[in-house]
Amino acid sequence: MITTFKRMKEPKNIAAAAITAALYVSLTSPVGFEMIQFRFSEVLCLLAFIDPIYGIGVTIGCFFANIASPFGILDIIVGSLATFASVACISKSRNLFVASLWPTVFSLPVAGMITFMSGAESSFIVTAAWLALSEFFVVSIIGYPLFTALLRNPHISMILKSKDSKATLQ
Repeated sequence: MITTFKRMKEPKNIAAAAITAALYVSLTSPVGFEMIQFRFSEVLCLLAFIDPIYGIGVTIGCFFANIASPFGILDIIVGSLATFASVACISKSRNLFVASLWPTVFSLPVAGMITFMSGAESSFIVTAAWLALSEFFVVSIIGYPLFTALLRNPHISMILKSKDSKATLQ
């Protein structure tokens, strides 16, 4: 990840991260802040499988999208850190399906934050289950086939991949 931050000095990488952040914010709907979060912007996490630069953009996008969260600063911090952890693990994954599972795993801290902020209204287990199911549906059920198709298309794959990218379907 350190080399990724060094690569952020290149204008094309700054642009890629900025475009990714803007897409994330624009795709995050108001429904993306509830216990059941079908946040379709989370599909963009899989871009980190192609190049970690996109993961920086997704994390920044999550930070800005969470400014609208009813959970305030805590969601900005916890949500952004969970997203950063997800994209960091995705960028290290060798298998796209395994990579698609990381956002589901890292939804647990967000579930804890939502449970804490909601008080006794919901239990952690119920919140964690709904949030994990939402992430799994969006990233693994929708995102995995979408990114499989994108990576199989040589033209799209060439546009998305940097010269340092090692992303391959296995």
